[in-house]
Amino acid sequence: MAKFAFRLSVSFAALAATSPVLADEAADAGDAIIVTATRAPVEIDRVPASITALDKAAIDRSQDIGVTELLLRTPGISISRNGGYGTSTSLRIRGAESDQTVVVIDGVKLNDPASTGGGYNFANLLVGDASRIEILRGPQSILWGSQAIGGVVNVVTAAPDKPLEGSFDVEAGSRSTVSARAAVGGRTGPLTWRFGGQRFTTDGISALAPAFGGKERDGYRNGNVSGRTELALADHLSVEARGYYASGHVDI
Repeated sequence: MAKFAFRLSVSFAALAATSPVLADEAADAGDAIIVTATRAPVEIDRVPASITALDKAAIDRSQDIGVTELLLRTPGISISRNGGYGTSTSLRIRGAESDQTVVVIDGVKLNDPASTGGGYNFANLLVGDASRIEILRGPQSILWGSQAIGGVVNVVTAAPDKPLEGSFDVEAGSRSTVSARAAVGGRTGPLTWRFGGQRFTTDGISALAPAFGGKERDGYRNGNVSGRTELALADHLSVEARGYYASGHVDI
């Protein structure tokens, strides 16, 4: 199963406060700045809503491969999964239905209108090049639409600060489990760009207990790629393009 999302937008200074993609710029101002609650950069102690903001350091410390495992460590989140990695995964915020949570990556809404209720399947969402994750709990339909009855999960990928920079890491474990991440980007004059990806494979274990005849392994293969480019045309005018692609396969 594959997921693809793409966004092209033009930003003006007068309209910038209404765009959720400002989360990356807000994060640069410090850990106390969030954007999900008001769709504009706001200090977290001035937000009355219940919100958790995970920065890059917190994400790396958790050593989680999937976003669901990372979110499960935060208050008010419950997850149900039909087996191991890659199987249907639903997330609930404060007991609301799984289709009552809005999921956003770099300003692109990922809820699937083709699924029942328009919910989002977290099965193939890996941490990838995420530099910040914000979880907003409670009804937010005024800002994010009718699906945000439970809350909002906003994932922001990294933004470059230097002319050329990159990162790479590899993890390996039992059952032929390997996770590799890489990203490269830069900021030169009016142009800012970054591309990142992650590959995760595992032979897995049987989702069915051995006592009930579960002997075969349920392996999983996943790959995702994200990219973003922004060109500043003037002091208060820029054009940007962002994209995200994920593909996952369960070996049965």
